[in-house]
Amino acid sequence: MRLLLLIAAFVAVCAAVPISEEVHSDWSLFKTKHSKQYDTEEEENARFLIFIENRNKIFEHNKKYEEGLVTYKMGLNHLGDL
Repeated sequence: MRLLLLIAAFVAVCAAVPISEEVHSDWSLFKTKHSKQYDTEEEENARFLIFIENRNKIFEHNKKYEEGLVTYKMGLNHLGDL
C-alpha cells in the first residue's frame, strides 16, 4: 500500500512539474557512482522521488550556507535515495 502511495505521488509530481534534465543527469550519476540497482521499476521510481526530495533539501541548505546563515555545507552521499 505504501509503495502504491509513493508511486501515485511520483506520478502526480511528474505530471505537475517537469523534471529537469539536470535532475535526471544527477540521478544517473548517483546510481553509477554508488552502484545502485533496483529490483523493479516501481522501486526505482520511489527511490527517484526520495532522491529528488533529498537533493532539493541539500540545495536549499547550501543556499543558506552561501548566505552565511548556516556554518556547514551538505552534499549527496550513498544514502541519497533512502
